[in-house]
Amino acid sequence: MIGKGFVEVVLNSCYMVFDKQVPGFRIIYKKEIANLFSEKLQEKKLKTKNLQNPKVFDVYTYAMFRVFYKRLRDKPKIQLILKFIGKKIYDEFKRKNKPYGNVKKDLALIQKYFQKNKFFTNSQIVWSDKKRFRQTISNPVIYDAAREIYNELGFSINIVSKVMEAYFNEYKIKVFEKHFNPYQQNKKIIEFWEFK
Repeated sequence: MIGKGFVEVVLNSCYMVFDKQVPGFRIIYKKEIANLFSEKLQEKKLKTKNLQNPKVFDVYTYAMFRVFYKRLRDKPKIQLILKFIGKKIYDEFKRKNKPYGNVKKDLALIQKYFQKNKFFTNSQIVWSDKKRFRQTISNPVIYDAAREIYNELGFSINIVSKVMEAYFNEYKIKVFEKHFNPYQQNKKIIEFWEFK
């Protein structure tokens, strides 16, 4: 089960940012999200609506982002919105964790935060040199939602990456994710990062 507080942090962060872009989004489109959520739960034969259940959280994430995209339909703006969501979750992370100011140690701390909250089973960062690393996230709870959103709409909702970006921005570290499809291996998100 995903940490209860963590579920609240992620969903509140998403809705806080969504409401700023589409005023009243959480209330106005609540029914539409609930309907798509129920439809997807039935499709996946899930009988619970407990958002701490990883499969249920995955379905809800898909419903929430799908309805939001339907209302906004602006991919560049959505990328910016995802950065804001990452920043909100990063701020919450910092309330409980103090970054060292050392990239390798801090990335390990961020991974530990997500793993402790059962957001994935494992994450590994492998450095190819001082400027490049590969991140592999195994069994993230939003894998299916993230892959479907990526394949259907063309943007990635990997929350871990967005939190890492918020960390890099805070320390003014220029880094980017190289263009690729991060969902080519089943139940793994693989990302390649490079420092400028």
